[in-house]
Amino acid sequence: MEPWYASWFDSPFYPMLYKHRDDEEAADFLDRMLAIIQIPEGSEVLDLACGRGRHSRFLNSKGLNVHGVDLSPSSIQEASKFTTAGLTFEVRDMRRPWTEPKFDLALSLFTSFGYFESDEENRSVLVALRSAIRAQGKVVLDVFNSQKVLSSLIEPVTEQRRVGDYQFSTFKHVENGFIVKRIRVENQDQNWTFFEKVRAYTLQELNALIDEAGLEITAIWGDYNLGPFDSQHSDRLIYLMQIKP
Repeated sequence: MEPWYASWFDSPFYPMLYKHRDDEEAADFLDRMLAIIQIPEGSEVLDLACGRGRHSRFLNSKGLNVHGVDLSPSSIQEASKFTTAGLTFEVRDMRRPWTEPKFDLALSLFTSFGYFESDEENRSVLVALRSAIRAQGKVVLDVFNSQKVLSSLIEPVTEQRRVGDYQFSTFKHVENGFIVKRIRVENQDQNWTFFEKVRAYTLQELNALIDEAGLEITAIWGDYNLGPFDSQHSDRLIYLMQIKP
């Protein structure tokens, strides 16, 4: 049986369920981040778990050379329609290290971390990000603030959403340190079931993994406006990192 992330992210239903995601908010966040990092035009950027490439395309529009990678062949096939000299895509496992550093900035955005069962596998993603950047390169890791999410999931949460001819029913709960979402898709007499399962790392746990991966934290933000992080109230946990000296 293939892992949940392989079947769910490569299904046609994943982009349907999340098509409402706010591109304007994402663009504003990336603009603020680039203003702080200030990498020169023409710099090389890695977009890890790029999906269909919406963030890669935006970054490329800012004069950056972007390489997007994702495990989902269907997502990369869709993203590759926008390939240019400065915008390329590749099917690649996020745990796979880079044999030589080639990027000035490596990004893991919008909770593309914590998908694996073991700390070792999740740490390998951070090691891969470290291996991807040059000596003075930067890494940005963006995940949900688990403390706030867990406080809102004392009881399981069920949601319904209709997208065209499809009815989506989601059931979100906490299970053994993971946020688990079961997604049931129905269309007339057909139905499909998928899962999302993301490890709810605390700030302290993530800090330890980052240190073990050979990265040094230079800033932590709590939202897409890049405000300060507050464990009780922040929606996001966003790290800016560099290679540990």
